[in-house]
Amino acid sequence: MPVDKLKEGLADEIGKEVNLVGGEIYIGTNYSDPQIGDSKISYRAITPAEVSLISQQDGDSFTPFITNKGKSLEFLELGNKTSEQMFATEYSKNKTMLWILRLVGFFYW
Repeated sequence: MPVDKLKEGLADEIGKEVNLVGGEIYIGTNYSDPQIGDSKISYRAITPAEVSLISQQDGDSFTPFITNKGKSLEFLELGNKTSEQMFATEYSKNKTMLWILRLVGFFYW
């Protein structure tokens, strides 16, 4: 499909002016003077890599896993990791965030 037809179709669909600037799609009147409500969309290719995922399979996709307590879990990491490694990483992230919030609370109080 030619780029001009794609631009026109997108503009008709969303009801706003669409421009292609430097390989990006800009939705708005003036790329040089962005306004509230304007959007800039860009894409980049990511080379295939092995990943580890903790989630729930839903057909040909994934959704967050809901625990018995109603919490949702969904973790994605680069590389081949065991579930123990992935949960240990998440535990460490949560522990670090807890201390950051404690410090912020201490200084804010």
